[in-house]
Amino acid sequence: MAENLIFHHHLAELSTPLHRLLFAAYSCMQTSRQLETMKTSTFCAKIDSCSYLSPHIVLVIGESYNKHHSSLYGYTLKTTPLQQQREKDGELIAFSNVVTPWNITSNVFIDLFSLWEYGMEASQPHLPMFPILFRRAGYEVNFTSNQYRLRGLRKGQTNQAGNFFLADRTMSDSLFTHRIPSGTAFDMEFLRQFVKNKKQWGQAAYTLDIIHLIGQHFNYAHRYPSQHTVFTPSDYTHRSLSHKEKQTVAHYDNATRYNDDVLDSLLTLYESEEAVVVFVADHGEEVYDETPVQGRLFHKPTAPIARQEYEIPMWIWSSESYRKKHPDVVRQIKAAKDKPFITDALPQLLLHLAGIKCRWTNQQRNLLLPQYKSKPRIIAGCVDYDSIANIR
Repeated sequence: MAENLIFHHHLAELSTPLHRLLFAAYSCMQTSRQLETMKTSTFCAKIDSCSYLSPHIVLVIGESYNKHHSSLYGYTLKTTPLQQQREKDGELIAFSNVVTPWNITSNVFIDLFSLWEYGMEASQPHLPMFPILFRRAGYEVNFTSNQYRLRGLRKGQTNQAGNFFLADRTMSDSLFTHRIPSGTAFDMEFLRQFVKNKKQWGQAAYTLDIIHLIGQHFNYAHRYPSQHTVFTPSDYTHRSLSHKEKQTVAHYDNATRYNDDVLDSLLTLYESEEAVVVFVADHGEEVYDETPVQGRLFHKPTAPIARQEYEIPMWIWSSESYRKKHPDVVRQIKAAKDKPFITDALPQLLLHLAGIKCRWTNQQRNLLLPQYKSKPRIIAGCVDYDSIANIR
């Protein structure tokens, strides 16, 4: 709630200590009310049936990932060679026309976890969080984040920066079977920690693993070990940028290249399982491309902002055994790769992969089905992405 208000500039003049105090009290009250409604909606949710179509499903959420800095999507520098090789080998299918509703992680997370979608009559808190449906079906649901930690939760604090529904002990225990309590400096170390915990938990018959990386989150230079440096300012002599700006771009591209190693190592973990992995970024990032800034701009999106901050990479990988047992699903994925999509509908795709049916499943919102119908893709809560996408 707090970030949503800031995003829409309702607090542009919020400067005095009194104003800050009043807003803090207001945001805490609003967040508390929203959370209690979310709990009621989620805890009462039930499923009708489950076919266990995919025994092992993995959702990987990337961070601050500019699609146009990925060579998988045509970037001139080889930032994602391992993903490209898996695509060439027929394991990985990249989606070409995906956008995120927000360029801020907290808003994205609520949309990704909730069955609510823009345009619904009911408000977001009145729809359940989708992991509860997997648990109702008997899936083991594991959540691990290299950003959202459990430390604040254990102290009984609510994170007003946006993961308040994940920082509530009751909600967290209901949504997830297991949750790793801390993170690491680099994602590869984080992945090793995840593997260690998975071994301790044991292998369940049906699993949903949700993995949230720190990815290319600012500060880019801190997102990859120095020995993984591939790009330097000399790789950007064709760009009209200062040396400092070129170094920033190099750090970002190195973080993207390192992320490619992380993702490839993660896929290796599931190669021997009947597994399907969905990767999606939370949002993009400005890296001195069309706009001479880095980071993100929190005002009404223009076409350049939409391209750099709202267009995101998304792909689906499947293991060899999965592809052999589910050729129909693979065909569905291939047929859907160029359809327009916005990620607040991602839970429908995940429910489909599990074969879960409930009152909220909607074939017209399921990207993998022929019945899928693209809806208006509203970004930043106010702009129709498709109405500005091609403006140059």
